[in-house]
Amino acid sequence: MRIAVLVVIFYILGSGSLTAIERNAILTPYKQQILIGENIKIELQITCLRGDEITFPNLSDTITKNIEITGIESIDSVYSQDSSSIQLKQIWHVTSFDSGVWAFPPIQFYIHKDTFETKPFLIEVGTVEIDTTQSIRDITEPIGVPYTFGELFRKYGIPMLISSAVLIGLLFILDQRKKKRKKKPITRQKVEISVPPHIWAMQELKKLEDQKLWQQDKVKEYHIRLSEIVRTYIELSLNVPAMESTTEEIKRFLDKKEITSESVHSVVSSLRLSDLAKYAKYKPIASENESAYQKIVQFVEQTAPKEETTNDSDHV
Repeated sequence: MRIAVLVVIFYILGSGSLTAIERNAILTPYKQQILIGENIKIELQITCLRGDEITFPNLSDTITKNIEITGIESIDSVYSQDSSSIQLKQIWHVTSFDSGVWAFPPIQFYIHKDTFETKPFLIEVGTVEIDTTQSIRDITEPIGVPYTFGELFRKYGIPMLISSAVLIGLLFILDQRKKKRKKKPITRQKVEISVPPHIWAMQELKKLEDQKLWQQDKVKEYHIRLSEIVRTYIELSLNVPAMESTTEEIKRFLDKKEITSESVHSVVSSLRLSDLAKYAKYKPIASENESAYQKIVQFVEQTAPKEETTNDSDHV
């Protein structure tokens, strides 16, 4: 399981809050004694300032050879009363299938270009104890056994066959009707454009800017459209299935292209901000909206075909 999420937080509104908030990353287990295979919740809590950039570590399904990750919940955000800082919370589910006392190692996070490391803790994994002093006995008392199918068939065979046939027939009819009523799956139509992808993208970005959506408090709609434009451009121009991929998958695709790491980092950070606005009820401020837009514009300009730019200049 890969955990690689870059969270873009609000820009700093006041410099006075810098000294009041201490950046940190804390992992706290709900309990430290479990049985083999039992899940335990671990709460991740990150405190930082508005504008801080946070890089989560890349983790696989295995923390150590004795501790495994079984699930990770979505990130919740809580803002301070003066909105100068933010606290991110996330629940990790881990377990162990080996008895013993195992150390959960420190995990590194990067907050505002600084490295923060969580404190290690121990997890004690026990087995179910067997009392050898007691004699072997049934887990529960004998219970009454219901009629078997053979006994019921001998008594109600023909009625059961008729009822089963009627039931199967009804289920078949209902299934056929459901298939007829079922709408065709929604498939994304490929965007057909009559101009090069980078020109189309710049035109669409200009239209989006003119709509002034985030200025009308339509921040989510703004980021949905911004994400659609850059994903469509990436798909058409760079042959990357961006419309059907997550932001992290897009990053892995772009890393394999002949694109500078700065350009990849820039467009991915904008996509992550859009993801937060779309799915995490995060409301970016004006400077973040403008920055995300400019990063997309720069990415399109930096990845546009160079030969077309040369041809255009030759005609001037």
